[in-house]
Amino acid sequence: MQFDPGLKTLPQVSLERVSSGMPSIEELQRARRVLGSVWHVRFDDIKYIDVTERFGLVTVAAGVRDVAVCGFATKNNVAQLGQLKEILDRHGLLSHMTRQVSPLPNERSEGVIGELAEVFDRVDTESYSRGTGRLLWVFSDPNRRDDIDRAVAREIQVGLLLGYPPCCVKREAILQNSRQRAFAAAIISAVGRDANAVERALREDLEVAIPADSAIDPNMLNTREHFPFVFHTACDGCLSSDQSRSVELNRSYEALATEVDRGFHRLFLDIAKLEVAEGRIFAEADKQGLRSGELEQHSNQRLQEIFRERDRLYARLFEP
Repeated sequence: MQFDPGLKTLPQVSLERVSSGMPSIEELQRARRVLGSVWHVRFDDIKYIDVTERFGLVTVAAGVRDVAVCGFATKNNVAQLGQLKEILDRHGLLSHMTRQVSPLPNERSEGVIGELAEVFDRVDTESYSRGTGRLLWVFSDPNRRDDIDRAVAREIQVGLLLGYPPCCVKREAILQNSRQRAFAAAIISAVGRDANAVERALREDLEVAIPADSAIDPNMLNTREHFPFVFHTACDGCLSSDQSRSVELNRSYEALATEVDRGFHRLFLDIAKLEVAEGRIFAEADKQGLRSGELEQHSNQRLQEIFRERDRLYARLFEP
């Protein structure tokens, strides 16, 4: 399996800036002001995503990263992101609202679906055109606006634009292609190769089962456990080394979080630990073939404790 050669890469400016040392006093002060100004704005219903996106703003405001983005996990978020954009504008931060990233073309699945790739692409494009979710990009260099538009169009790699390690970006691209092929194969297995039947299944969001190794990425939880402050999912090489690029990024970002606001640093760590604990319970249940309602009493009790503690921690953001 090869990495997609059709995607152009970007200079690794973001990666180098993280290694250049702590921000200046002025940059730290601006980062604190930005964090304080969005303290009562809800970014996402998923607590870990919420605190991660908040911290993304901090990295750009402090000058350690070129580009950050909010909104990947949320639909109907135009008003919410518009409110956030107004706040960032007042702080002099550059921002740009776009659609979600364009759907991944099915050309890599042609070996599985052949001429049906056109059907998959057409339905994906129509669904994308109706999408209500938006992204808010925050950046430090005006020239990055063109790069953002190109990333949304899949002309360049989103992960590299956001400063992720190339090895982790490569792994994610491979996984995306693998998931896409697995989904296409599952649809055809369920309804056959008739184009009308396939199109109807796609439009009606037919539920199909795909192999667990295509649906679940174990590195996601492992990354949150070992590198809670990074914004990407680490590759196997990064997770198995104590000198990887992900290690360096996590160390630098955690140092920044501590400098900007020790309370937020603590909140981030606590919520990340609860996220990992919840994920481990569901991963074990999935391994045993259990549904959430079939979890053993002890696991259910632990889940409820996790939910309550996470809600309690998160509520601090919205206390008057």
